[in-house]
Amino acid sequence: MNRGQAAAQRVPPQEQEEGVMKSVYSICEREGRQWCITLGQHLVRSQLCPAVAIKLARHLAREHHHVTGCPARVEFLGGKMTIVLASYGMQ
Repeated sequence: MNRGQAAAQRVPPQEQEEGVMKSVYSICEREGRQWCITLGQHLVRSQLCPAVAIKLARHLAREHHHVTGCPARVEFLGGKMTIVLASYGMQ
């Protein structure tokens, strides 16, 4: 099994878009000014302050890209627009 096949097995099908696998770590606010990190529909961490959520999401995305070679990014979900905070392996 080559590296691409191994990465394809680790990334759920819903995380794949047009044949390009990627992981999107999203930071969003929950009740009581607490923030969480999600990966697709899965909750990764919750009850974080914004600074910790941003640092952790960037670390997770960077590590994911380093280990799998697949693109990863971090998005901040707030208000009406999504803000991309970091991209790894994306053009």
